[in-house]
Amino acid sequence: MTEHAVHPLLNQLADIQQPLTVSWWPPAPIFWLCSVMLILLSAVMVFLWRRRKKLRYAALAELERIIHNFRKRENHSQLAMDINILLRRIARLRYPDCKAAALFGSDWLEFLDRHGDTSAYTQGYGAILVSAPYQSEPNFDADALIQLARHWITQNT
Repeated sequence: MTEHAVHPLLNQLADIQQPLTVSWWPPAPIFWLCSVMLILLSAVMVFLWRRRKKLRYAALAELERIIHNFRKRENHSQLAMDINILLRRIARLRYPDCKAAALFGSDWLEFLDRHGDTSAYTQGYGAILVSAPYQSEPNFDADALIQLARHWITQNT
């Protein structure tokens, strides 16, 4: 082909078109999927947080009821038994896999220490929970036991 014959064909070609800019709206379907998943995850997190907060308020209210009954009767044995029952109920709700309600003695105290980040149950005031409910008139610092129970409840609810 001659140079003269190619030139008319080149004149028939159109100029190169630039692609259209990609718009940010509407977003891709993966954006909608991620948005829905994020909203659902947030809703579940809020639900679980509120449920845990509700458990904490209920447990602390029950502890206040126990304290009120103790102040009226001054029965140390009953106080230790009531606190022990409350802690077991909370443990059963929060840790259903480890069968906390079936633990007794030093195993129960070690469980409380492990989940309360303390050693006050096996080596401090908390050890009274094992023996005081079975004594007619145990002698221990009730306020220290109450504070220890309150701390454990706030750590685990």
